[in-house]
Amino acid sequence: MPDQPQFDPTNPNSGFNANQELASLSYKVDIVDLIVRGTIASVDIQVLNITCGTDVTDVILPTALEQFKNLLIGRGNTFADAGGFNFSFTFPTDPRFFNDLRILSKRIRGVRKLDAQGQVTIEDELTGDDIVIILTIRDTFGQVLRVDNSIFSGEESRTEIRGSQVPACGNL
Repeated sequence: MPDQPQFDPTNPNSGFNANQELASLSYKVDIVDLIVRGTIASVDIQVLNITCGTDVTDVILPTALEQFKNLLIGRGNTFADAGGFNFSFTFPTDPRFFNDLRILSKRIRGVRKLDAQGQVTIEDELTGDDIVIILTIRDTFGQVLRVDNSIFSGEESRTEIRGSQVPACGNL
């Protein structure tokens, strides 16, 4: 049986990473050292708003999604790709998802806080909805690689500001 698509086990930096740059309404994905023994036959992407518990895949513009898939399908079974290949793509999004607060974008915001004396202060905090991007790659042998990553990296500390400060999810 052929090997399953995988990331280079000898490279600790290999893998899948999703990100949203601050003050940007686009999502960037990076694939580092992907090894596919066959050829990539299909690619699926799902975008989930974990904060709200909703599927927001439609935030990605359909033309960008098709372009992403077309650039990956067929990769893998060449001399250049055999040792693993890198791929980066930035998805433009539909701004309506951010305007109507189906997604609260990742950025630094002034968050109101009460100090010990009851005084209100405003502190800059990293906020936004926890968006997870799931990538599923199938090769021509039917092997599947499914990876996911949050737009917030492990070293980022996100402040939750739902409730009275921001309307509920899906505020249409």
